[in-house]
Order: sequence, then structure tokens, then C-alpha cells
Amino acid sequence: MWGILVRILLKPESRKSGGVMIKLAQRSEKCRQSNPLSRFMCPAAALILVALMLLALAGPALAASWGPAQTISGTSHLYGITGSGSDVWACGTDGSTGKVVHYTGTWGAAQTISGTSCLYGITGSGSDVWACGTDGSTGKVVHYTGTWGAAQTISGTSCLYGITGSGSDVWACGTDG
Repeated sequence: MWGILVRILLKPESRKSGGVMIKLAQRSEKCRQSNPLSRFMCPAAALILVALMLLALAGPALAASWGPAQTISGTSHLYGITGSGSDVWACGTDGSTGKVVHYTGTWGAAQTISGTSCLYGITGSGSDVWACGTDGSTGKVVHYTGTWGAAQTISGTSCLYGITGSGSDVWACGTDG
């Protein structure tokens, strides 16, 4: 079994024509001419028209398209991912040790993080990346500053699942020991 990553690309959709707004305006005019309740319904139609116009002016919508799934050699499970563009980090395990992989246009080799059995959370970018997980009995945190430092034991924890922050202001969450 290998860890799998799928990339979601958000692409601007082309703007729709104003035809819908024109039809609503025409209905609003018909409403005035034929409906005795027009003084109540036509203002509602006008509000809908204004709302649609504001949405149209707000900018293009984003549509997701999924890239193909990629297997990452040297991993069996991937649990955490962070980054964007050509600076993406993912973490997980090969079944016995924690693993981290870095994407810089292509996926690099899975790096073993000694002192860990699995990494669940990762945050950061460039040369300031933090990952967290466990050695099987105690929560662990590891920091990347160009190279991965030693895994630090976080007393009172058995496993850490999520991490966020940067530099020296970092938060992690998990289960107690």
C-alpha cells in the first residue's frame, strides 16, 4: 500500500451572460401589468434582480477540478498536508516510522523522521515547517529549518494529530497520555 495524494485545482469559470437578469426584468414588468398583488411581488422581484446583479459583479466563480491521484513511494499512509503551488508538504508513515514528503514541482523522496512511528499533522512552508504525531506511546513534534531536527517529546500526550503556527508560535492538539 502507498500513500495517495490528489490535487484540487480551482479555476475561474467564465462569467455567465446577463440573460437571466433580462428575463427577470421582463417578468417584473409582466408582474406589474397583470397581478393585483404587484405592489408586493414586484419589489421582491426587483430585490432578486439587484442581488443577482451584485453576484455577477462580485467576480468569477471558482470550479474545482481534481488532478490524478499520485502514489508516493516510501509511504503507506498520508495523513496531513500543507502548502500551495510548488511548495507542498505531506506527512504520514510507512507503517513503522514517520515520513514527510515535499513537493517542489515534483514529489521528492519520502524522508524518514527518526523517533516517530507516524506523523499526522503538518504546517508551514519553505524552511519553517512543523510536523506532529507519535512514537507509539508519546506525542512528538519535529521542526524543519532546512533539515529536520530531532523529534521532541511532548509530555502528557500520547499522540498529536493537528498542528498550526510558524516560527516559535506553534500549537498542536491530540490525546493525553
